[in-house]
Amino acid sequence: MALVVGVLGSITLVVDGTERPLASAAQRRLLAMLSIEEGAVVSIDRLAHELRVSNGAVRTAISRLRGTAGASHIVREPPGYRLVGAELDVDLVHRLLGASDAAEPRDRLELLQRAHSCWRGRSLAEFESEEWAIAAAQGFSELRAEVDEERIDALLVTGHVADALGALATHIRQHPFRERPRCSLMTALALHGRSVEALRASRRFRAMLRDEAGSVPSQHFQELELAILDGRLGDNDSIGPDGLASPSK
Repeated sequence: MALVVGVLGSITLVVDGTERPLASAAQRRLLAMLSIEEGAVVSIDRLAHELRVSNGAVRTAISRLRGTAGASHIVREPPGYRLVGAELDVDLVHRLLGASDAAEPRDRLELLQRAHSCWRGRSLAEFESEEWAIAAAQGFSELRAEVDEERIDALLVTGHVADALGALATHIRQHPFRERPRCSLMTALALHGRSVEALRASRRFRAMLRDEAGSVPSQHFQELELAILDGRLGDNDSIGPDGLASPSK
């Protein structure tokens, strides 16, 4: 019996290719807690604490969940239970991201588009602010940002500059302090013949870092900024595998 658990959005359960409804928040919470522990045992006491129910109620909820997911996938192992033989949607993301490293540009873009599409909303959805879920939700959020940035740079590499600019506008609103998308934005604008806008974007980022974080951009950012300022980054410049243009010397 193939079991796939979705954590990159609302909690979902797919058994042998068919989505199985999870009738209650308790079942979804249990499945999420077991899933993010990556096969480790979660004690009954901890499950009861997070669910705010008795140990007996946990056993009842587990029994119902086993009926939906399959008893072989949720095993009793003192002092609690663990999830075995399941694949998470986040596992697929990691495989796609790894495969993209050695892929040709167009294949790389396709792999990253598939990884990007694995998210169905905010990771762990209804539970993301609960104490047990916070670290995992933040990790999934960081992974999503990484996938988005790789995908945007792949768009640049394959010449989809306008699409990259659209994706960057959204990504930067969501992650204003991340430097990599700012570099990608500056590169995309310069390659689109909009060097003045690229430099304006760099000044805004510098000012925000100074005023809100008391810091300055990296050496790489400054070198890219200088290349645009000197006119060494333009339509004929090549773009490396990381999506950032390689300015002529």
